[in-house]
Amino acid sequence: MKRLRNLLLGLMVIFGTAAGCSSFETQWEAAGAGLGPADGITGRWVGTWESEDNGHHGDLRAIVIANDDGTYNIHYHATYGTLFTLTYAYDLQDVKAEQRSGGDGAYHLAGDSDLGWFGTYSHQARVTPTHFIADYEASIGDFGSYRMQRPE
Repeated sequence: MKRLRNLLLGLMVIFGTAAGCSSFETQWEAAGAGLGPADGITGRWVGTWESEDNGHHGDLRAIVIANDDGTYNIHYHATYGTLFTLTYAYDLQDVKAEQRSGGDGAYHLAGDSDLGWFGTYSHQARVTPTHFIADYEASIGDFGSYRMQRPE
């Protein structure tokens, strides 16, 4: 039953997010044209995601954008699958950020996003100017992590 649900969700991704992926690619290219992050955590990130629930994993890219009110929007683009690849994009809007003392300039981010059939994804991240490490949990029972760094 779980495999059927995953297959149906995958088909939704194929047919339902093509426009979102195209939009992400445009944003990705624009973010790369800048001279670099203004506050150390904005800009492009690359890495991987892995589900600790079912072992699924894939490539992950993200764009972190600072808002005027001190929050961030994070746009993710992830691949899914091993035999075939599914690509989807989603946003975390108005992510709360707290920069804690400790000398490394780390930001601690928390946010969530309602992904419809995929459930609500909550995420907690620790982000330095060079590393983005996050744990996520979905209302449908999935949980795992993201590990990213700056693209070369």
